[in-house]
Order: sequence, then C-alpha cells, then structure tokens
Amino acid sequence: MKHGRYAVWVTGSFLLLAFVFPRHVVAGPAEEYQSLVKEYDAAMQEFYKVYGEAKTEEAKAKAYEKCPRNESYTGRFLALAEKHPKEPLALDALQWVILHTQHGPEFEKALKIIADVHIQNEKIGPICELLTNLPIPMSEQLLRGILEKNTYHEAKGYAALSLGQFLKNESAVAHYLKELNPASLAGHERYYGKDGVEKMLHSDPKKLTEEAEKSFEQVIEKYGDIKFGERTLADFAKAELFEIRNLTIGKVAPEIEGVDVDGKAFKLSDYRGKVVVLDFWGDW
Repeated sequence: MKHGRYAVWVTGSFLLLAFVFPRHVVAGPAEEYQSLVKEYDAAMQEFYKVYGEAKTEEAKAKAYEKCPRNESYTGRFLALAEKHPKEPLALDALQWVILHTQHGPEFEKALKIIADVHIQNEKIGPICELLTNLPIPMSEQLLRGILEKNTYHEAKGYAALSLGQFLKNESAVAHYLKELNPASLAGHERYYGKDGVEKMLHSDPKKLTEEAEKSFEQVIEKYGDIKFGERTLADFAKAELFEIRNLTIGKVAPEIEGVDVDGKAFKLSDYRGKVVVLDFWGDW
C-alpha cells in the first residue's frame, strides 16, 4: 500500500475528497555531492567535539577513533565524478580527492580524470594551486597540459603561476634528495613515488630554478592582471622572483633595519664580516 495524505476541497456546495500521493524527489548530482561533503564535515565536527572534551592523553587517543578516515570517502568522491563527468560538481569532487590524499593511487586517478575530461575547464584554477607542493611527474604534466590546451585567460594564468611554484619547490626537494644517503630514499618514494624521486635525482636544481623564473616572468607579462584575492598574480610572481634572486642559499642577505631590545637602531650591514645569527619568528 502506498503512503500519502487526504486532501479536502470545497467547490460550491460539494466537498471533494482526494487521496494525494507525495511527490518523490530524486536527489540530483549536486545534491549528492553536497550530501557527501556534509557527511564528512559532520563527522569531523563530531571528532573535534570529542577531542576538545578529552581531558587525558588516553581520552585524546581514543577520540581519534571518531576522526573520519579520508580513504573512506575518496572512493565515493571519485565514483561521483566518474558518474557525472560533465557536471560542475565533478571538478569539485576531484578537487576534494586531491586535497585530502595528495599522493597515492586515488590521487593519481583524480589527476588522470582531470587531464582526460576537465583540462579545458574554466574553473580549473584551484586545482592548479593544490599541485604546487606535490612534485610528482603527473602534477607537472597536468599543469603544462592546462597551459597548452586551456583557452581561458584566468585558468592559464593560475597554471603558469602554479607551474613556476611547482618547479621552484621541485628544485628545493631535488637538492635535498641528492644530499641523502640512498638508503634514506625509500620513505620519500612513498610520498613522491618512485618515478618522482628518480626524476628529481637526475634533474639539475639550477635548471629547474631557471625554468621557474621564466614561468614567473610569463605570469607578469601575460597574466599579471588576474585578481587573486586582494592582490594580483603579478604580485605573487614578483614575490617569488624576489625570493629566488635574493633569499636563496649563497645570496647576499638584503639589508635589514630595525631597533634592538635596548631601543638602539641597527642595520644588518653594520655586522658585515662578523658571525651573525638571525632569529626570525612570528605569531599566528
């Protein structure tokens, strides 16, 4: 028997009685995505609540049982993106996977779907930003693919800035890996992948930095007008170039002026030729 409700209408001197069946509302793709996001967020809020109320180290450790595991959700977000590849939510779902995995098979699968289906998407900018600190070959390939195939000015600008940041970070990691004992590389392979580590070991950090500079210069020349919050992409590119050209190992430190703890004015150049220890700190 179907469930519903009775409704009564008055027409003239007659009473009309009818049985009204409820309309079955089918959740659309966007609703599916939002429902999944809300489910994860609710689980995280529950974890934060339990952890915040924990008074002992034992209770805090037990609270982590409430923490939702990303791996329990990434497959569902991937399936949603594959089920509705042309819907706007697909890119959002893939972005969620990238943000919450950052390496591994599901991360690589998300990148492949983006490269195959969404590389020309106008809204791909946030994806570019997520790839800057993930120096694996697939990340670089996707950024270069967006620059080559995407026709939207803003998307290309984000890709150019992100590629420069990617190459700059890759140069730093490559320099670090080359200094390690081969036996110490296994742990890094779990994060960057075996191919990624191998690529960086055979790369030239100096050339990577030079290519990063060219990418930042391209941003300033072609995409500097694009807004990024209250700033522009040109502002970020100029800051990156300043860091590369002035703040890397082996460069002369830029002039610093200030007041010491006794209220006496000083300049860094006053200490040229002397051993100086600089302690930079901040409060966030």
